[in-house]
Amino acid sequence: MRRDPSQPHSNHPFFLFLFSLFISLTLAGNAGSQDFKTYFSQGRTFIDQGRYPEAIAAFTQALDLNPKFAPAFTFRGLAKRRINDDDGAMADVLRAIELDPQFGFAYFNRGVLKERRRDFDGALADQEKAIELAPQMSFAYSSRGFIKYIKGDLKGALADQLKAIELDPKNSYAFCNRGILKGKQGDLSGALADYNQALTLNPSTNFRAYVSRGLLRTKQKDFEGALADLNKALEIEPKSSPGYLYRAAVKKDQGDLNGAVADLNQAIVLDPGNRVAYTNRSYLKLLQKDFPGGLQDANRAIALDPGSSMAYKNRALLHKEKGNLEAAVADFNQALDLDPQNRVAYLGRGEVKEGRGDLAGALADYQKALDLDPTNLETAKQVGELKSKMALAASAKSGTPKTIPKKSVPAAKPKPRRIDQPDQLEILPVFGPR
Repeated sequence: MRRDPSQPHSNHPFFLFLFSLFISLTLAGNAGSQDFKTYFSQGRTFIDQGRYPEAIAAFTQALDLNPKFAPAFTFRGLAKRRINDDDGAMADVLRAIELDPQFGFAYFNRGVLKERRRDFDGALADQEKAIELAPQMSFAYSSRGFIKYIKGDLKGALADQLKAIELDPKNSYAFCNRGILKGKQGDLSGALADYNQALTLNPSTNFRAYVSRGLLRTKQKDFEGALADLNKALEIEPKSSPGYLYRAAVKKDQGDLNGAVADLNQAIVLDPGNRVAYTNRSYLKLLQKDFPGGLQDANRAIALDPGSSMAYKNRALLHKEKGNLEAAVADFNQALDLDPQNRVAYLGRGEVKEGRGDLAGALADYQKALDLDPTNLETAKQVGELKSKMALAASAKSGTPKTIPKKSVPAAKPKPRRIDQPDQLEILPVFGPR
């Protein structure tokens, strides 16, 4: 089996010296090869600089001179993928595989495209094939690790990132992916160190590392640093709908609801089918008390994805605030059918039950929410207050006075619960190959 020319060199994340040597040997003696090599080399340089339209033009000129050269199709497909032309990228990669079924980097690229389409089984098969053909290709391990992460195999995902780093200690994406795994396991300082290393290795094009570090900084309440990272990410990929989605989450946590809505507006302009953007905008409109606008967005999100628990939860909250309690309960029920871990849906449904006098039902919902987040002091307070209220009611009914600690007795006019709850914007995964 011949060596795959895509294997990364330690001093360059995508292109090897061996790859250049392979190109030179392949083209040696071919008519017009010097012009072809010039265009091909330009295309690779443009990709490295993030100048993707120019890269596409250069590879197209190269293919005009040599229309059967699989690597040119593969790298043109890579450039198209970077500008979100996934259909064009797939067409190029399929042509590359047709021309050279042993070209591992083409399978890697096709796997990434399948992953973006959420065809994880197909993506896994392609990355396995890429590794079979090019067992030293670091990026194939990064990609396979992503798919394992999606499938819940965190141990396997980490092993693949470690292998990717072993093969190429300058693979910035593997460091970023390992950072995401560390964050998932609660090792925030380790995650931050990996993100920093990823950006030291690749400060100019690693969109994912800036996004990941920005979201981590938000958790650490470093909003200024988080916003700077998200701004940098959008400088790298200004047409990234998910990029605006992530920045909206940072602005929301800063209290800039108008700025967050503006970013979600842009995310939807760039991708009108971005269900998460509609879901999150419906929640922000709830906070802004724009209930008709919020309901419109929640309806759109549900139409795009009827399996979204978050969208049903948001619509339930909107119905609840408008006083449409039957519709609210129906949507809370649906949200919980879709995701029994949806803590805020339990809280919202519990509040409706409490308002209707179903104190036992409300307590069951509050307790479930507390079980899902035992450290949440506000939910613990709700449980305690309702238990006190129920004890007073039972005492009054039995005619037996019962002493309740003063601090546990709810006020005559309790303050309304906060609509806002932590982590209520949905975040797309930012893991995997770029």
